[in-house]
Amino acid sequence: MYSFASRGDTAGVRILLEHGILSFVGRPGDLVIETVKTYNDKEALRILPANPRVDVSSRNGNRLTRLIKAVINGYSGIVNILLEEPRLNPNIPAEDGNTALHEAALNHKFTILKALSRDERMDVNALDSLMRTPLHVACKHSMVEILLANGRVNPNARAQGEQTPLHLAARHGSREAVNLLLDDERVDTLFLDQHCETPLETAGVGLARKSIRFCGITSGLLLDLLCTCMYI
Repeated sequence: MYSFASRGDTAGVRILLEHGILSFVGRPGDLVIETVKTYNDKEALRILPANPRVDVSSRNGNRLTRLIKAVINGYSGIVNILLEEPRLNPNIPAEDGNTALHEAALNHKFTILKALSRDERMDVNALDSLMRTPLHVACKHSMVEILLANGRVNPNARAQGEQTPLHLAARHGSREAVNLLLDDERVDTLFLDQHCETPLETAGVGLARKSIRFCGITSGLLLDLLCTCMYI
């Protein structure tokens, strides 16, 4: 299989599949990933995920789906091939609750994040074990713009502690994320978390001056709120 794939020999791969090579493989899905990982975007390998014996959505021994494993390792070719398969369920999470979209944001995989967010099957508001959406995760890692461009994303979703993405962006001091969120008309800047704090109040009095520098000119209302917090 590897030999045929390395030469881009589609006919050879098909012959092996027709003669039941997958019957000798304990984890057909792993054969797909390992072969595609070695020879990335070879056209011959596109027929592997389409084989009915290959469960493209199943987890491997590490409890990761093939899609999540490809995302973590940055194998964009594998991600694209898997996304082409109609039988793929791209929303199956790992044991920690992270979906492929969470992992793309967490691991700074810009190209992969863009490809995943474009797939209509992808639940762009899926929650991890901390009730965070991919947008919450992206706020910490400055990858907000790609997700905000998706009209299905809920920019006011509540994570653990009733925190919105803007709360997290302010808490982590992410200038880029805060500005992008403030520029989005869907974002409610006055949502209160479990401590009855707005996003800018969450940033804390000690970070007030820093917050003014990157938030003030974007929203006069938020600047007023922040200045008020400084004198409480």
